[in-house]
Amino acid sequence: MKTRIIQSLLAAGILLQGVAIVKASSPEPIQPKDTIAIICLNDFHGGFVQDVNLGVPGAGNLYSSIENLKKRYPSNMVIAVGDNFGGSFFSNLTHGKLIPYYFNELGITLSALGNHEFDNGQEFLRGKWKNEASRPANWDITYICANIELQKDGKLPDYAVADVVHQISTKNHGIVNVGLVGLVTKSAPSGTKKENVEGLIFESKYSSIVDAICKKESLTKADLQILVAHIGTEMQGNAPAWMEKDEREELSSLPESIRGIASGHSHKQVVGTINKVPVVQGEINGKYVGVLRYTWGDDKKLVAVAPMLEKVKEVSDASKGRKDIDNTIKNILDSTTEPSTQKKLTAKIATVEGDAGLLHDRNKNSRSLTALGSYVCMAYAQAYREKVQKTNMDNIVLAFCHFGGIRRSLPKGEITVLDAGEVLPFENKLRVYNLTGKEIRNIIEAGIKNGKGQLQMNNIVADSIRYNGVTRVVNVHYVVPGKSDIILNDSDTYPVVVDEFIATGGDGYATTLFPESAWLKNIDTLYTTPAFLKFLSTTLKESMNENYSFKAKLNNAEQ
Repeated sequence: MKTRIIQSLLAAGILLQGVAIVKASSPEPIQPKDTIAIICLNDFHGGFVQDVNLGVPGAGNLYSSIENLKKRYPSNMVIAVGDNFGGSFFSNLTHGKLIPYYFNELGITLSALGNHEFDNGQEFLRGKWKNEASRPANWDITYICANIELQKDGKLPDYAVADVVHQISTKNHGIVNVGLVGLVTKSAPSGTKKENVEGLIFESKYSSIVDAICKKESLTKADLQILVAHIGTEMQGNAPAWMEKDEREELSSLPESIRGIASGHSHKQVVGTINKVPVVQGEINGKYVGVLRYTWGDDKKLVAVAPMLEKVKEVSDASKGRKDIDNTIKNILDSTTEPSTQKKLTAKIATVEGDAGLLHDRNKNSRSLTALGSYVCMAYAQAYREKVQKTNMDNIVLAFCHFGGIRRSLPKGEITVLDAGEVLPFENKLRVYNLTGKEIRNIIEAGIKNGKGQLQMNNIVADSIRYNGVTRVVNVHYVVPGKSDIILNDSDTYPVVVDEFIATGGDGYATTLFPESAWLKNIDTLYTTPAFLKFLSTTLKESMNENYSFKAKLNNAEQ
């Protein structure tokens, strides 16, 4: 396949600590073997299944693209930058058991830790699928992360190492030793359940940690030092930057020995330099692959670096490896039944109208109340109504969902169990609270201010006033089409359904918003994903569309 380099960096002659950043042409010939390529896969999130509507290439096309890169750059290594699984309904339903098989096929044995590596708890992380029958006997994975430590003794947990030196053979320069240092974002605990990171400290002094690691004898002897960071980057204008201001400041003084950054976490297309250090990030689900390419001259010194992104496209590939991967995915899709609906993953359960589908994307409309968010919250409320056998809509039941809990938009057309499941891949437990109208207003205010995205709601109209930069919710209307609005009374209590993730502090929501005294602990069998799948397959009798009659609204006034 002809490789399409979507963006290279600065013109030749611009120096990076004495190394030229070279502009790559497209397509390129096979490179000489004194050029090495570090091929980077970030935020795969178990994206095994192709989804044309969402641009997810699927495991087969990603495999073929990486194999083509290996042919182009025979001296190579392939690394993962964290969030390899989790965030995917298919991956979670199959417990990520395809990761060992698939990473073995890709040649990945080294990975940064992302927040989703903790989704199944530290014991699962420690086990590395060792009891999984599909794990190849000769495969293992090493997690690289220098900035986590155990509260009890300050040591790294036994499932991670701070750094690794990996050897790559070249034709003209023998062995190239590549030192890799790993970091995970300090905000990782807010991106998974509290119990999953219990006993851990996530250090935020990134630069000092990396500096200390890079001075280790094994690293100083390496020919290259690379930072593998599950920390968000983005393009600001034409230049990459660390996304969060405090992280940007903390990472501004990395040691000069770092010659490349493989980034992840923010799901952005990133290619360029940060403080003259090449950086790549390839969005999400294997849509792009990052490449850090290094070339040695005749004097055996590093002379050029070319960071770039490779878009993963549909690839015609008759190789045995590709056929095996495609057949494995197909067999699982055809044979797996989703437990709550007892339907096959490919069964159709809903239809979406409108060419734009139902958009819910943290990079496009995270400050909005979305129709898809309201459908999800209606599903949560309906699950509670059915549980207590009060299905009449006159019975006020509210529900909230954090923006990031909804992981995908829905495209126009027929929606399968798999499509709908990928909207809510985590299957968190739902909690029910009896909260006062005032407490509900406080939650909505917190949801408006939340930096991770607008809190989603069902059939609510909230009146708010913004004064001197502060937003206050003054009224909350419960709305049923064709009936009069009901304004919630500050002192009256109403059932509120919310996923356990934010009730326990996830995404920065204060646990005080959900008082334990108001928690109905006897309602303990409701879950996010099954509630949504059942709502679509049995309750919803109409096509889904952007003008959903129960869509929540915010009425904002400035003073």
